[in-house]
Amino acid sequence: MLKLVQLVLIYGLMAMSLASIIGALLVRPPYVLDLASNFVPWLGVLALICGLPGTVRAIGARPRRGALPGMGLVALGVALLALWLAYWTPMVRPAPADEDQRVLRIAFINAWSTRNDDIDRLADWLESTSPDAMLMVATNRSWSQHPRLAAMYEYRTFLSGETTVLSHFPFRRPDLWDPETYREYHLPVHRPWIFELEDGRKVFISVVRPPSPRTPQTWRANWIGVEKAGQTYREQSEKYPVIVIGDFNATPTSRSGRTFARGSQLRRVGTHPWNAGSWPSILPRWLSLPLDQVWVDHTIGIQDFRIGPPVGSDHRPVLVDVVLPEPK
Repeated sequence: MLKLVQLVLIYGLMAMSLASIIGALLVRPPYVLDLASNFVPWLGVLALICGLPGTVRAIGARPRRGALPGMGLVALGVALLALWLAYWTPMVRPAPADEDQRVLRIAFINAWSTRNDDIDRLADWLESTSPDAMLMVATNRSWSQHPRLAAMYEYRTFLSGETTVLSHFPFRRPDLWDPETYREYHLPVHRPWIFELEDGRKVFISVVRPPSPRTPQTWRANWIGVEKAGQTYREQSEKYPVIVIGDFNATPTSRSGRTFARGSQLRRVGTHPWNAGSWPSILPRWLSLPLDQVWVDHTIGIQDFRIGPPVGSDHRPVLVDVVLPEPK
């Protein structure tokens, strides 16, 4: 009976792991496979754990034959492939900056489930981390006028679409897309800004929140939007240092993540999947999905990257120290 349970677990997890891997390898995966591709590393680890008993029997001191050892070895191969895919997307990892380099600290949070009385928890975190700019989605107009937030940041704005920007530096909206393109490619969820620092250099920062792929329609809107926006971000990287930060509502192994990486030519900031989980915030980071991400162009370095503690939202905040290139 125990052997049967083990086989069922291995077969089931292998089927889900293979579905996630196929979804992560196909250029245009169907909806269900693409949803599975968001869970590549986690399903791979589960397949590895369930396949260990069979693997031990197959390669141990007394190798055995049979369904369980054979499936254990196959599960091990599937798990290793899944973990390799999780590290596959280009990443820029934190490294110390030189003393003369300009470091800009940026924070982001999707405040979807944050109540107004939780803003003080967020303000406490901002006071402890002191970002130069704080970008937020799923907020309301009162956030930009909250006494504690207003006291910390001179420059503030709120846009319909629930986006709030707080900054120590002035910023403006660039005119990137005509109205027809804006509507066709679902670009209102991409909010780009040009920040002007105290030394006169300009930095392009876009806060994003594509639709959650809960239906085939919103799934399609997600990757269509990031594909078009990614092309624009690549063009802007020829003029400014480019930083894209936000809740992508997809992981890097999904079609949306791979489409964005390919179209934008930006690099994802991070260390490894187990340290980048941001949703849901009730789970530890190593069990959460890395939906909230930071992407930068090739001229930008990273001094630090952190996923913050829960501050009231179902998403954890993201904090990144970017090392800017010298002005051209």
